[in-house]
Amino acid sequence: MLKAINDSSGGDIIVPMTLTSPVYYNDIISRLIADGIDVRHFILYVNKPELIKRLRRRALGFLRREKFAVEAIERCIHSFDNNITETRIMAYSKSAEDIALEIAALCK
Repeated sequence: MLKAINDSSGGDIIVPMTLTSPVYYNDIISRLIADGIDVRHFILYVNKPELIKRLRRRALGFLRREKFAVEAIERCIHSFDNNITETRIMAYSKSAEDIALEIAALCK
């Protein structure tokens, strides 16, 4: 689908997703590159306490609503520390706009 979107669009495509499995990551990214797509991968990185804080805010204080996400934190952080280690954006106190500007600058 991303190849079709890339072929029919005239601009950049931003795909927000969390890929933590090295197998899935390599399958998806290597296929896009083989198809001639310029791939830039950025990890919006924060630590576990910050993730818990954000999930609590998103769940209006009820973390049980975010059970799957909370249970995945250790696995995700481990993967980003050891397996999928592309460009990290340290996103602790940055706004979405600041992050977008940082990514744009890195893509020049």
